[in-house]
Amino acid sequence: MEYVVIDNKKYDIIKEITIDATTYVYLQQQTNDDGFLIQKIKKENNQDMLVNLDSLEEFQMALKEFQKEKK
Repeated sequence: MEYVVIDNKKYDIIKEITIDATTYVYLQQQTNDDGFLIQKIKKENNQDMLVNLDSLEEFQMALKEFQKEKK
């Protein structure tokens, strides 16, 4: 499984969902079952970067889409 390191913690990439041309990445911390993150991919200097979401509303929308996909 692919993983990324954020703040010196390893997160498995469990899903990627594209919504309105934005790709959201759903991450599960390897050593903590409660360590769940949603980040989005932003292009900077021709590289894909994971960045924080802009608002609680964006988080709620991305979480709702993730829950729909899991059903």
